[in-house]
Formats: sequence, structure tokens, C-alpha cells
Amino acid sequence: MRKVGPRLVMIMALNIANLVDLITTLTALKMGYVEGNILLNYLMNISLELMIFVKIAIPLLISILLIYMTRKIPFNNQVLSGAYMGLVIGISFSAFIMVIVSLHNILLLNNYVKESGAIFLILSKIILAII
Repeated sequence: MRKVGPRLVMIMALNIANLVDLITTLTALKMGYVEGNILLNYLMNISLELMIFVKIAIPLLISILLIYMTRKIPFNNQVLSGAYMGLVIGISFSAFIMVIVSLHNILLLNNYVKESGAIFLILSKIILAII
């Protein structure tokens, strides 16, 4: 059996959380909620299909770029190594945020939180307590 590396797990987490966010967002929109992401809300006002395309395409393209860089980058080049590390850190952070957003949407749709953004307030208090 082939071993799955941490980068692949990170990429899968980002894309799965993104799909969960997309599904819960579409469900929430049907229930009368408003898209909280300003860019996606703008695109949705142009076309729902455009918003869905962009929502799926951006994380997918970033994932493909990371896979490509993992295989093709000469790691003795400091600039390319720095760009790669920045991409890895960015994807890790994005995956974490997407998981939080997806959980928030699920809680919101199941009436566990009463208003949009409540989980972010709780999360920010936890982070401030840790710091």
C-alpha cells in the first residue's frame, strides 16, 4: 500500500472542506441566508454557476500547483523553495479556515448557532485565550 504524505492529506482536507462549504452554502442560500464572502457574493449576483466554478476552481488550481511544485522544484533554489513553503503554509491555513467555515455552516443550518459568524467569535476568544 502506498503511503499518503502530509501534503496530500492537506490538499485533500482543503478540497473536501471546500466542497462541504459549497454544499452547505448552496443549502443556506436556498433557506434565505446570504453569502458571507464578498467576492463570491459579487460573483453569485452575476451568475450562480460562475460562483460555483470559481469556488471549485481556485482551490483545485492551487492544489495542482502544489503537486507540480513538489515534483518539479529544484529545492537548492532559495526563491523557489521560499515560494513553495509559502504555498504550503497558505494551503495549511486555508484548509484550517475551510474546516471551520464548513463546521460553522453545518451548525448554522442545524440551528446550533443562532446567527452567522457566532462560531468565529467563539474561535477568536479561544485563540486570544491561548495567546
